[in-house]
Amino acid sequence: MEKPLAILFVDIADSTQLYEQIGNMRASALTRKMLFHLRLAIEVNGGTVIKTLGDGLLAAFPTADDAAWASLSMIDSAPVFGLRLRVGIHYGAVVERAEDLYGDACNVAARVEHIAKPGEILATDAFVQQLTPRMQARSKPLSNVSVRGKSAPIRIHELRPGGASQVRTRGLYAALVDEADSVMIDYDELPAVPTLAAALA
Repeated sequence: MEKPLAILFVDIADSTQLYEQIGNMRASALTRKMLFHLRLAIEVNGGTVIKTLGDGLLAAFPTADDAAWASLSMIDSAPVFGLRLRVGIHYGAVVERAEDLYGDACNVAARVEHIAKPGEILATDAFVQQLTPRMQARSKPLSNVSVRGKSAPIRIHELRPGGASQVRTRGLYAALVDEADSVMIDYDELPAVPTLAAALA
């Protein structure tokens, strides 16, 4: 059965260069630590992590605002790890099957994330139309872009952090750090996962 959800893809930008610059062991540990905090940001904002894909995550949220707050938290916290993220978000109908999501909305969100620049949150017009006026005010319309698999171009918006959103996300990030520190995570023991590029090929 189909249901409408906000679909978010996020991945670590320039991960290939990261591995080259600091080595496999350090880059792998840093990636796992970043992914753990991304997962917390998703769950604290009411979302569900659908799957981990190498240096990225696929998540779903019941409302667009929840997804927006999560993405702002991610972008705001990434510099603490010395990293930059790319985020793509879309709102649409999906089918849930065997703890995974299927449908055009997932494909569109993945493609939007692919065209985002490091440090950017890009969202479709369908997603922005679902935001509350307060959050819509943080979006900046960009040009229409062609997305592979779509017959017509789609309108893209940039979601911009700043002001009250930074206050909220910084407070949230502090809470996430406190939670992570309290459970003594061994990041090296987290399971290996396939790469995002391979999953989208």
